[in-house]
Amino acid sequence: MGHLDFLAMERQLLSYKLPLFRRTFAIMSRSIQESFSLLNQREKDRLKRVSQKEGLANPDRNRYSNIIPWDHTRIKLRTSKDGNNYINANRVTLVAKKNTKTYHKTYIATQGPLRQTAGHFWQMVHDTTTEQGQESDKPTVVIQVTPFEDNHGERCCQYYISRKGQVFEVDGEGDVLTVEVKDNSEVGPTKVTEFLVTKGSTGKVKRVVHYYYPNWADFSAPGVNTDIDDIVKSAGPITDSPPIVHCSAGVGRTGTYIVADFLTTFQKELQGEDIVCSLVDQMRQQRSHMVQTISQYEYLHSLQTELLH
Repeated sequence: MGHLDFLAMERQLLSYKLPLFRRTFAIMSRSIQESFSLLNQREKDRLKRVSQKEGLANPDRNRYSNIIPWDHTRIKLRTSKDGNNYINANRVTLVAKKNTKTYHKTYIATQGPLRQTAGHFWQMVHDTTTEQGQESDKPTVVIQVTPFEDNHGERCCQYYISRKGQVFEVDGEGDVLTVEVKDNSEVGPTKVTEFLVTKGSTGKVKRVVHYYYPNWADFSAPGVNTDIDDIVKSAGPITDSPPIVHCSAGVGRTGTYIVADFLTTFQKELQGEDIVCSLVDQMRQQRSHMVQTISQYEYLHSLQTELLH
């Protein structure tokens, strides 16, 4: 997936017009509604000037025509049949500073797989490395925060089987991946499935822990102290690779979950800080439309108050 230079990432995040944390300080002093409106205006300006060339060239691999990854942070598949390494996914790194210390964490934000992209998704899952680009014995974590269907139709294809002991194969874009269901458990209403994923060409086996939370409706926000908190606390400690998070489009609920995870992970280190606006701005510089609605944005401010103050 490639190595990230976190100092370079931080410099980039601090370099847009005015330093990021100075720019967002003025916004954070406004009401939540006003700051969200300003973030949305900045997003509109960004959409006019940031490249989305690869995504626009692959419409059959995008679930929604208006949710296209930025080229500069997009995930590139390692292998492909025809040289096309595109998947609708971005690497997103969040950074926060307090005093002289910098805290960061990387995620992969992606759309809910389509039937024709399920193999691409599993290939990405299998090939995910640590933030430093190294292989790890710890599992890759996948967090699904959308039901497969709702009243409006399909939100995500059924890209896996969850019955213990079952085995299925997927075409990982030129390489067959064998997926075995090893175990099932539950964290509240969240279904947890452990897989072993084997790549046919190399025999390399990757352990994957998948969290499926179906009770989060599109465009909505969870409540503070809900089941989302349980997923964050359960999933975080078991991996040292970027967690792969998806809803349907991979922006609204996905972005909300990512910020909630970051706030929870660093709640002790960032006590007293107001960073939600900054984190959303950072995410949107790496994947467009992250945190889609005012209710999601308000939830994150409420969570921040609960955790950091």
